[in-house]
Amino acid sequence: MAPRNAGFTLVELVMALAFFSFMMAILSIGVLQIMEIYQAGVSSRRTQQAARVAMEDITREVRAASRVEVDGPDHLCLEGARPVDYQRINDELIKKVGGANCNDLSAATTTTLIGTSEANNNLKLRQFDTNLIVSGSDDSSVDISLLVTTGADELLSGDACIPGETGSQYCATTQFSSTVSLRGASG
Repeated sequence: MAPRNAGFTLVELVMALAFFSFMMAILSIGVLQIMEIYQAGVSSRRTQQAARVAMEDITREVRAASRVEVDGPDHLCLEGARPVDYQRINDELIKKVGGANCNDLSAATTTTLIGTSEANNNLKLRQFDTNLIVSGSDDSSVDISLLVTTGADELLSGDACIPGETGSQYCATTQFSSTVSLRGASG
């Protein structure tokens, strides 16, 4: 009678299963790391885009303004064809357009440029500094600085994300600074 060689032994099956499980574990770790890197890039892009859009908006309005009022580091009001007011309130950048002038914005339309609403993906404005520079009778400019963050407060240390913390791939900070000259204005 001839021996039967028609299948695998139990030891061979256990060894194949162990090898397959080991390879799947290594592959899973690699995929998870790629996903974390991707998410960190998405968070960084989101904060950079929000800061860039806000800075472009402020720059455009400053250049068109005929008069600038800087009322503290978190407030900038511009008068020109229409008054435009930027203010940091509770980690949000609020823009008001319209009204009679910088002192009367009661009829202004309010927009949140950077904020914690769901539409803004929990972005926070940590810093909005403005400084009026007058270098001559008709030569004025405004220094503007924005610091935008996204992520939970527990993931931030000062103005930077804490690396290695659980969820740190969802944390990002972006800082933009610019000096904008007023065109033909008197500050």
